[in-house]
Amino acid sequence: MLPVTLMTDDERMFKKIDIEQNTYPTFLVYGGSLYRHVLLGGYKKAEGSLHIVSPAVRAKFTCQYNAPDPFNQEVTNVIMSPVTDSSKENQAFWKATPAGQINLQLTNPQAVDHFQLGTTHYVDFTLAPEETQTDEDTAIWKPVTTQLPKPGVDLIKEFEGFYPNAYPDPLTKGKPYTIGWGSTRKRDGTRWNLGDTITRDEADELLIYQLETNYLPPLQKIPAWPELNVNQQGALLSFAYNLGANFYGAANFQTITTVLEKKQWNKIESAFLLYCNPGTDVEAGLKRRRQAEARLFLK
Repeated sequence: MLPVTLMTDDERMFKKIDIEQNTYPTFLVYGGSLYRHVLLGGYKKAEGSLHIVSPAVRAKFTCQYNAPDPFNQEVTNVIMSPVTDSSKENQAFWKATPAGQINLQLTNPQAVDHFQLGTTHYVDFTLAPEETQTDEDTAIWKPVTTQLPKPGVDLIKEFEGFYPNAYPDPLTKGKPYTIGWGSTRKRDGTRWNLGDTITRDEADELLIYQLETNYLPPLQKIPAWPELNVNQQGALLSFAYNLGANFYGAANFQTITTVLEKKQWNKIESAFLLYCNPGTDVEAGLKRRRQAEARLFLK
């Protein structure tokens, strides 16, 4: 299947489709915010319809496809990346699920021939009001997850570093093999192997997906979480990514659990510093990370 890249113009709801190889679903970060940037993972032809399938989450809106010839087909359930939009009136319209698919129904089956490698097409999108959703829609679609605290994502990237090739775990000298921004599992949950590679765009997409899917939900269950500012949430996101999403309340994390439960912020730095794997080769690096997390929390 050939990947399809759907580029977004930040000034208008007007998109350009470039069909080319070696493009993947991803998120792009501009000026610290996740902007609308859509990458659809590939297409196939079936009975005069174009099916674009991707592991990316999707948004609910409709559009008219403006082909070189006047086909003018309507499209719904278009796959989109999670959105951070400065326009609050738009936020209510975005919907997401872990996976999605769109069907571009072509009134003329020959229209599929337009979607060839190297061709460019334009799509003009209009967001669908929530009141137009059916009961089936509301059962499937859910709001985009709460925005990840960017300071935490930045801290994770700073300490994990980007590695395009899978490498042995620094502590075990073997499995689990790690790649990208400290990822030990693929999107489907399987482990990486030596010899596996990843691009920076793929690693960015994987990091955001895993943070929103696997780490943010457990953190949001911490009673004090809604009261924390973005720096405090970011510090805990980095801590969780390094030591486990479900650390709160776990047997080996009584101290930091108590500090968070009782909101003893004067003890947060000493609590962070308890989790450095003392006596190991990674102690010094983990100590620097815990200190950075504490500084961010108290910033």
